Amino acid sequence: MQLYTAIIFMWSLPQGALSHYIFHQFLHNDTIFTPFKYIRPVPAETPLHITDKNDIRCNRAGANGQSTNVLTITAGDTVGFKPTFWIHHPGAYAAYLSAVPPGKTISNYAGDGDWFKIWEFGTYPNLTAESAYQQTWRLLADPLTFQIPTATPPGKYLLRFEHVALHLASQRGGAEFYPSCAHVEVLNAGWKSTGLSPGPTARFPEAHEAEEHGKLVFNIWDFDDVQQLNSRKMPGPQVWDGR
Repeated sequence: MQLYTAIIFMWSLPQGALSHYIFHQFLHNDTIFTPFKYIRPVPAETPLHITDKNDIRCNRAGANGQSTNVLTITAGDTVGFKPTFWIHHPGAYAAYLSAVPPGKTISNYAGDGDWFKIWEFGTYPNLTAESAYQQTWRLLADPLTFQIPTATPPGKYLLRFEHVALHLASQRGGAEFYPSCAHVEVLNAGWKSTGLSPGPTARFPEAHEAEEHGKLVFNIWDFDDVQQLNSRKMPGPQVWDGR
């Protein structure tokens, strides 16, 4: 099958021919900022694993943000994260928001509170068992973009982007994590409180630890697993639709 032939080819390349990557540049509407302008710094292009625990929130150096830069955006704006290198590992993408809690600043908030998912992407639609590698997985060096929900309550947030690579996830603990966190303040002039908070919510690393025997054990050689990635096997909670 084309998909599996392409994967075997990728793995056959000499070590070092493909570098790992981090998401180091933030995009807002039509502007791409310089590396780590609003993103918490990440020290190296090395993936995380479930055993890295709290680092899964915002990556190794980002657990307590060293940057005080905060980008003001408006609910409904398009934002995104750009990788340092071509993404060559198949897997799932997601974006989350976590409101800075009372008594914390955006710089010292470790991301240990509640997160709600605002976007996700698994595989391209209309897959067949013969789909080619590039027709199945979103693999690119361009920014991955999404919208801030128009119903997002105003305030300061950590915006967490995550790529979960699944190429080694056929065994427990094999999933690789590539998270980055940006500092944003969301404006929403027309927002009115409904008394309901965005959700469902999750906490990290607890959410991923709970998925170790299910969503994070994933066999890319099994077409049923691949086909179901966009539904029941997407890591994390359901996407909040603004209601």
